[in-house]
Amino acid sequence: MTKTCRICGLVKPVTEFWKRLACKDGFGLYCKECSKKKAHDYHIKNPAVKKNSHLKDTFEITLEQYDQILDSQGGVCAICGGINQDGRRLAVDHNHKTEKIRGLLCGVCNTRLGILEIKEWCSLAYNYLRLHG
Repeated sequence: MTKTCRICGLVKPVTEFWKRLACKDGFGLYCKECSKKKAHDYHIKNPAVKKNSHLKDTFEITLEQYDQILDSQGGVCAICGGINQDGRRLAVDHNHKTEKIRGLLCGVCNTRLGILEIKEWCSLAYNYLRLHG
């Protein structure tokens, strides 16, 4: 069985379309390739929508809540007081056991904190540094 994509106009096997029960034939109007491009283009034009979805899905907070945390920290990393040099947003730091959000961190501090949470590794690293000065 085949279907014509409404964006690219190509006739493709239905396996190249996402399933969609709302459509008569059970498949979406756009092929997977065009659907992905359309979604990508939308998120490029609307970056806040993508960021909000990511925050909701991953941390169960909204972009507005993220911005409130950022404002309460003065717009900088909660540990070093810096920003990400590459211009990216600060990372949401959370307790991996309780899922409670602790604050927003720059990439360097977020990575270092993640390593510090592995107590066995910290002991090994400390012993290594003592041994090698």
